Amino acid sequence: MAEIEYSDSRDRKHAFAAILTLDDKRRSEHLRVLEAYLSSPTNRSQGATRCHLSRTVFYQRLAALETILGMDLNDAKTLTLLSLALTVYRQSQM
Repeated sequence: MAEIEYSDSRDRKHAFAAILTLDDKRRSEHLRVLEAYLSSPTNRSQGATRCHLSRTVFYQRLAALETILGMDLNDAKTLTLLSLALTVYRQSQM
């Protein structure tokens, strides 16, 4: 598996937009997985359970998210940014 290179020079303000450019089905699924992960980032098994996915599939979806976003989902700043972005997005959908 190729190692993903994360760049600090990337404009992180717009990173969440990469998810929003996906088609409806993929966007919905990635947002669902991201939301489950962000609810308990230290317990991926719990996130998998919330999504009704096996841990293997959940981990695959997280890896796909890292690729789409170009971000490390183990980084605290990234988690904070994504949590805020997801909250703003959900509020804008109401």
